[in-house]
Amino acid sequence: MRFILLFLTVFSFSLVLAQDSILVTKNFKFEDGIYLNFTAFQENNPDHEWKEVTSEVFINGESFISKTEAFVLKKGKEIPFSEIWGFSYNGIPYIRVRNEGEFATFSALRVRGKLCYFTYEEKVSEWVEISAYNPVNGRPFRTGKVERVHDVQREKMLFFESGEIKDFNPANFLAVVEEFDKPLWNALSELTEEEAQKKLFKSLLIFDDRHEVFIKKSGTTSNQ
Repeated sequence: MRFILLFLTVFSFSLVLAQDSILVTKNFKFEDGIYLNFTAFQENNPDHEWKEVTSEVFINGESFISKTEAFVLKKGKEIPFSEIWGFSYNGIPYIRVRNEGEFATFSALRVRGKLCYFTYEEKVSEWVEISAYNPVNGRPFRTGKVERVHDVQREKMLFFESGEIKDFNPANFLAVVEEFDKPLWNALSELTEEEAQKKLFKSLLIFDDRHEVFIKKSGTTSNQ
């Protein structure tokens, strides 16, 4: 009898949760608009809908990167980039990663769930020592440092329940998995660092499938 009552209680709670909330899957479609802070995004409640905005949004469909010049409301007010957490366009959320003068760079959350995933390129400069060699004896006669700039791929994971952002790498991911998913942690821990890196993204998808996260229903949302 106790087992039956416990089952009915759990079932009733799950039913209520399903009615009041929506599961955030990896392809969850968020409400389109501008989110001024993480809480608004977390609640799927944009502060400004696109119909309130006159600015155009330019998105690179291959890199999932948007470089936007400004967000201006039809009322004439411009929203400073520093006050914008991100936006959603066609259901895909984009998070602001940096400001570049008159532009801001936003990156799409390619995976949505308990752990969200996004990536972008960042220019990094480093000083490299080079030498000029004597063609006769092959000895260096002048040495100096030259600055070189190259693009570095940044991978990040966003914790949907807290807004915390960390580098997406085996060490950080294992620290999260150890707390929530011991079997997955054991499987990854047995791999070499190179093997773990290769299976890292797939492991993220597995983790999100096993550990669901929900948002409260608000208006019209799509879960595909």
